[in-house]
Amino acid sequence: MDSKLVGHDPISATVRLSRRRVLRLGAGLLGGAAVAPLLSACSQPPAPAAKPAESKPGEAAKPVETKPAQQAAPAAPKDGASRMVIAYGSPAETMHPHRHYNTVTNSILQNSLYDTLTVRSQDMQKLEPGLATEWKTLDERTWQFKLRPGVKFHDGTEFDAEVVKWNVDSILNPPQAAPGGAFTLKGTFNTIDSVDIVDKTTVNMKTKVPDGYLDAKFSAFGGMMQSPKWFQDAGEEKSNKQAVGTGPYKWVDWVRDQQLVLEPNEAHWSGGPTVKNVVVRVIPETATRVAALKAGEVDIIVNVPPEEFEPIERTGRATVKTVPSLRAMFAQLDTTRGPTAKKEVRQALNYAVDVDSIIKNVMSGYGVRISTLLPDFFFAHDKDLQPYTQDLNKAKELLSAAGFPNGVDVTFDIDSGRYPFEKPVAEALAGQLEKAGVRAKIQTNEWAAYNTKSDNMELGAISLWGWGNYTLDPDNTFYPRLRTPTTGKVTSLTIYSNKAFDDLIDQGRSTADKEKRAALYKQAQALLKDDSPYIFLYALKDIYAVSNRVDWEPRSDEFIFPSYAKLKG
Repeated sequence: MDSKLVGHDPISATVRLSRRRVLRLGAGLLGGAAVAPLLSACSQPPAPAAKPAESKPGEAAKPVETKPAQQAAPAAPKDGASRMVIAYGSPAETMHPHRHYNTVTNSILQNSLYDTLTVRSQDMQKLEPGLATEWKTLDERTWQFKLRPGVKFHDGTEFDAEVVKWNVDSILNPPQAAPGGAFTLKGTFNTIDSVDIVDKTTVNMKTKVPDGYLDAKFSAFGGMMQSPKWFQDAGEEKSNKQAVGTGPYKWVDWVRDQQLVLEPNEAHWSGGPTVKNVVVRVIPETATRVAALKAGEVDIIVNVPPEEFEPIERTGRATVKTVPSLRAMFAQLDTTRGPTAKKEVRQALNYAVDVDSIIKNVMSGYGVRISTLLPDFFFAHDKDLQPYTQDLNKAKELLSAAGFPNGVDVTFDIDSGRYPFEKPVAEALAGQLEKAGVRAKIQTNEWAAYNTKSDNMELGAISLWGWGNYTLDPDNTFYPRLRTPTTGKVTSLTIYSNKAFDDLIDQGRSTADKEKRAALYKQAQALLKDDSPYIFLYALKDIYAVSNRVDWEPRSDEFIFPSYAKLKG
């Protein structure tokens, strides 16, 4: 199957920006056609730990050719010269690959502790071999995956077709007590009807309906393979705290909210990682993360604020790098209760805000306005569908028509440390909403508490979220986020229900023809904008700072793969 089905345009751009360049480029940096100019200033991504065998799915679009960018000489390594430290703003939720649907958790687990069947290329343009060496469709409802022979789990057991079948069955049958993310993952893969073992290194996956991007789904999250024997011996509780995969690193120790320690898997099928020891730290406070980088205590940090670009570069220790993101940001509205249960109120909230001014003045241009939830380089993005523009009179009229002539009071929940710009963006949104009569009280939560409140349906009428779709296909945004839940587990993230929308995305999911799929998803986008279950905001641009002793380039899917990095000197 042609892997181009899941995406169109290159997103391989990685640029290094100083504060001066930010000011010069301004808000126009990320306007509509931003990806093209960024491509001219990008860096060559590093190769994986070992070059994989050539895959045999359909031919993908030719990647954009890039040239290495000049980089400052690395600082002299001190103690821990063979160790790399990565600092996130929020922790992994679990060590179990299939008990979450969280990008940070996936980033920490994938290509370190666990391998996936397929791998999305550095430039997002194609799928490459992982634990599967090749794959194809036998008919419109049958995918065949050929598996890499001779692969061992960290416990010494063998990876084979039986393992794949067990893992997929586990994804499709999570325990009822599992977190909500496990059921979101199930929804992503529930097109699979059966996994049939052909031989030790071949499986056929039969789907209930045509699934044109099943291969892309296995490039992250549910594509990670866990040792069945270890899980059966360890049980559910222990498997959430420890990990046994086939990845280039082995689990040493994990203290949630603090750090994960990894050691090399020298028996990995790639030959083992170049960076031998990895520590993943959790530092929620942006200022503390930046200070740790400047002091040489960490090597890669996420979500760098623009005002820190020049101070970081001045240290001579690190370089700021940025890349277009797959993540759409939005303020979720509770469509089941309170004022936001009324469509007129939800539309009023969208008319009340000026997102373009927030991108320009709060985010220094590090965002791209979106009309719904799809960045403009996604398959089936409707370029003709325009986003809401601020109209305070229209917002007040809609509130009055909904029965709130004097405005409304709502709680606006946000988390601390997960997304860039979240607090200043929330404050700016609240200020704009107030001008329309919507008095939003911001409530800040730690990430774990935020997710618990979501699982228990305890979030306020407004809550700030992001969605990073690693497949570049609308189905992996619309189905897990917006389709009426069918799993029996409803959370604050899956409360939206609209039968007309369900019908459109169900047809899109089960239609093989690419043009027909695109037309269905464009109808779904128009319906979504009108019904407004969210305040639609922007697609992010991810900003990292990287120690000059580390050779590593960021990806648009936010995944930091330590096995793709090298230490200099």
